[in-house]
Formats: sequence, structure tokens, C-alpha cells
Amino acid sequence: MKLKKLILLIPFIYLYACNSKSNEKTGEITTNDFSDATTAQKTTNITPLLYEDIYKDVGITGINYSNGQFDLDFLGESMRLGAQDPNSSDFLKSTAIGHHIEIHILGKDCIEANGTPIKYALEDGVHDLVVFSSTSHNISVKNPKAQIAARVTIANGKLVNGEMIPYSYILSNCNVNQHVNSDGTAIFDFYIRGATLGLSHMVELTLNGKSFAINKWQPVVLHGLKKGDNLLEVKLRNNIGGIVESPVLPLQVNYFME
Repeated sequence: MKLKKLILLIPFIYLYACNSKSNEKTGEITTNDFSDATTAQKTTNITPLLYEDIYKDVGITGINYSNGQFDLDFLGESMRLGAQDPNSSDFLKSTAIGHHIEIHILGKDCIEANGTPIKYALEDGVHDLVVFSSTSHNISVKNPKAQIAARVTIANGKLVNGEMIPYSYILSNCNVNQHVNSDGTAIFDFYIRGATLGLSHMVELTLNGKSFAINKWQPVVLHGLKKGDNLLEVKLRNNIGGIVESPVLPLQVNYFME
């Protein structure tokens, strides 16, 4: 397969395998009843983050890897890489990197960059790559055009083949655990593919011993984080309650509060 054709093939694979408008179905957040919960657990809560997606024109139309770097075709007038989101506040803080691109090498590494090309030493072999745009708040852009996912083969330092990733996955942002507010709140946003929330699947979050069900792809606010480590466990469940397992599921994210 010629390289030029491969660059066009990867977005096609993603759209065929992952794009689903059913994720837009209105969902809800529910909590399990823990009548014997400790005081710390009672203060734990998860609520939806009211966040306006203003990046509907953002797109990643192609990706290539050669000579030790990723080259991406990034489009969109509403998002300038390295810039700050205008919705920033004391609660919703921006990160120094600004708007950026995240490259997840599933089960191996996570890279974020606010410009292209992106230098990275990727060894020869098969890798599952997920690439998406993220705001300065570490909230992924949920426009399907702003995401690419593929199982790729690297040979002699070049991308030579791409195909569909054969399992479901949930990802958190690269540095999500670094951002905890002084009042014990934090934002959890996730990237999900291979499952339809609200119809066939739900996401279960367990924080400080209390569990919550999420039926819509949206960022949430975590309340009641205590000083030290706060482990957030993320599970994907099917419509009969079974846990979906994959090389990257279940997922654990640690929030550390000083």
C-alpha cells in the first residue's frame, strides 16, 4: 500500500468503526445508595459539567509518521493550537500548554503537543493509536472530525499500514490527574469508542468508595476529593450489567490533592 493512500485510509477506518451519533442521546448521572457510607464518602459527588462546545469546525484529516515525528493535518478556525479557551474561570482553569493535540499509544504512552510536527521515537511494530484535539481545560473535542483512531504498523521508522482497533476503550486526558482545585473538586473528561452510551452501554465511575453511572458522553465534576490520593475507577458496562474488558479497560485515574 502506498503511503499517500494510507494517510487517507486511517480517517476512513475511524469513521467506519467509531463514529456514532447515538452518543448524543440525553443521558443522566445516578448514584448508588450507600447507607453506611463514611463522612468522606457522603461528601463525594459527581455532577455534569455545563460546557459549551464551540469547536465544531475542528478537524484532523490525516496523520503520518516518519523520520521520528508525527505529521498531522489540523483544521479549524475556532481553535488555535497553544491558545487559551475563552471560558476559563477560577474553577475551570486552563493549562499552560493551551489547546493541544493528544496522541495516545494505547497501553504504552501518551503525548500532548500544541504544534506540529510532533517529535516522538516510535519503535517498529504494531501500535494502537488514538489521536484527538483537546482544549486548554483538558476537555476533548467531541466533534467526530477532530479524532482519528487506528491500529498502525511501523516498519523501518515509517507508518506503512492501518486498520481498525478491534476492542472498546475509554481514555482520560494525558495529564488529567495533575489538575485538582483547592476546594477538592476536579474535572474528569474521557474519550470513548467502541460503545454507545445511553443505548447499549454505560460508564461506571467509582470515587472514594461511591459509584456513579454515566449514560452520556460529557465531562463531569468530581466533588469531595480528600488530601492525598483519590483513585477514580472507570468501568464500561453493557446493557445487562456485565463489565467490558479490553487491554485498556477497566481504567484507573489517580487524583492527588496537596
